Amino acid sequence: MKLKRFIPVFLALIYVAGCASAPPPTGHPSNMAWYQPGVSAEQTERDLAACQYYAMVNAGGYSVQGDTVGQTMVLGMFAQSAQQSRENQMVQTRMTALGYSLVKTNSPLLKTGFIPIANMTPTEKANIFETWKAKAESGDADAQYQVGCMYYDGTFGATKDISEAIKWYQKAADQNYPDIQLPLASAYARRSYLEQHNCDLDRALADCNKAIEIKPDVTEIYAFRGVLKRYNGDLDGAMADFNNVIALNPKDTLAYAGRGEVYYDLQKFTDALADFRKSCELNSDVQIQDGSHINIWLVRARLGEQDAATKELQTYLDNRKKGTPDVWPLKVGSFLAGQLTESELFKAAENADKQTSDEQHCEAYLIAGSKRLIEGDKTSASDYFEKCLATGCSNFDEYSDAKAELKYLKTSE
Repeated sequence: MKLKRFIPVFLALIYVAGCASAPPPTGHPSNMAWYQPGVSAEQTERDLAACQYYAMVNAGGYSVQGDTVGQTMVLGMFAQSAQQSRENQMVQTRMTALGYSLVKTNSPLLKTGFIPIANMTPTEKANIFETWKAKAESGDADAQYQVGCMYYDGTFGATKDISEAIKWYQKAADQNYPDIQLPLASAYARRSYLEQHNCDLDRALADCNKAIEIKPDVTEIYAFRGVLKRYNGDLDGAMADFNNVIALNPKDTLAYAGRGEVYYDLQKFTDALADFRKSCELNSDVQIQDGSHINIWLVRARLGEQDAATKELQTYLDNRKKGTPDVWPLKVGSFLAGQLTESELFKAAENADKQTSDEQHCEAYLIAGSKRLIEGDKTSASDYFEKCLATGCSNFDEYSDAKAELKYLKTSE
């Protein structure tokens, strides 16, 4: 039961959404109607999102040659990850193909100057931050937004601080700064994720609710709220959120995975199987595939199809990109497929890092307990479910699963 592995996917969606929809620099139109001739609508949409993602004034120092009427979004030339670097290159390649070339500029629209961030000294970055913050403190709404961005990303000498980002975004919102709702909602969603990671589920849910209040049309936030409601034991509320997301976006992987978990907790295994297969179908990410195939084995085994489930799981494991031999999901899969003993699984869960050890034991106890339950050994299963709860990993799906299993075991006595 691996829904926690889906959460970074949600977080990436929220982060990109917040950046992509951030207000452009003053004087730049937010549309790219000029960028249509000879380009498919689908390609235009992808390139628009990529361009907007790099349209952070405080991130760059490059504009596009030939931008005679200020229509081109400013492209930030720094990259914080290989993925961003790839997208950056895609945008540059596309623009070049259209007859544009990237050049240094000292356009007044670039309020931080034209020095690429990669070449800035720490002092230069700190000076930019202090300049913007002074303007923000004087009541400049654009500066308040930019300072919020710096705190959100931890750039220009600002210490990464989501609460500070929220504070400055809110100040900009109080002055009706354009299109601030998504960055503000994204910041609340980000803080909600961090609180969930620290097992502060009540605050996480409160911040998630706030994000939805600010920006009620972002389906990914509803999906995450569904996760939080399930962790808090509100299965009906979780189901409602996941159903809502799927109705609005039938390709939302997290929503199908989350709803499958709720169905599993309710012992509705046929419905759970359909949703786990759908989440597997929609996303090829290896972590999502691992979680989905583990879930599929558990559900099929509960439906009396253990041999077929094992064969399906073994086929997946044989074809999976192996990575390092000690990859934890491989240990779990190998145990379910009968290649690892129970004691070997518990041994593999041990880790020098206490948090990692607790989390892996949380999963190991749930998986071992589930297998015992399938074999008809309710006493051992109950003991393992109790041990799962004793890890204290209340922000893990296995923890919620163990609570649900114990509830049903007690009612069946």
